Amino acid sequence: MATKLTELEGCVLGLVWEMGTCTTYAIRKVFQRSPNPYWSGSAGAIYPLVRRLESSGLLRAREDYTGQRRRDLYEVTARGLRELRSWVGPRVLDWSVSIPVDLLRTRIRFLGVLKSPERAEFLANAEQQLLRQIREAEKECRSLEATKEPYPYLVARGVAKIARARLSWIREATALLC
Repeated sequence: MATKLTELEGCVLGLVWEMGTCTTYAIRKVFQRSPNPYWSGSAGAIYPLVRRLESSGLLRAREDYTGQRRRDLYEVTARGLRELRSWVGPRVLDWSVSIPVDLLRTRIRFLGVLKSPERAEFLANAEQQLLRQIREAEKECRSLEATKEPYPYLVARGVAKIARARLSWIREATALLC
């Protein structure tokens, strides 16, 4: 019987599969570099989750030593691979393509509470941050283009395109509200 993986569990399982064999620390670093704040790279979230995936038989750990320092290296088990495949697809669930939580969109709903100069400052700040995010995503795209790895490249392209769409929306809001 298949386990229902949470999004975070599925993502961690996928990262271990993608990296081959890795440490929990390496997984945390991927989350910490993510432009999406939904993915928490906190030790309090990732380390217990990896242990749960191991205790449920989806990951397997082996001890590794670097000098006197011990670390656990994780890999996906056969059962973990089946669960990962089930989590990824092929069926795309309605909620997985729905509009996600967007904290910027939520705040714009209530921008009327600010005075005109404060609204303008808010929108200008949002535009600057989106421009920074676009630059970072496009830099990531350029570096991934050379690797010929299509999946990470497509993720970075998705980030860049979403950020560009949000920038267009913020500029529309600026024109309307300022």
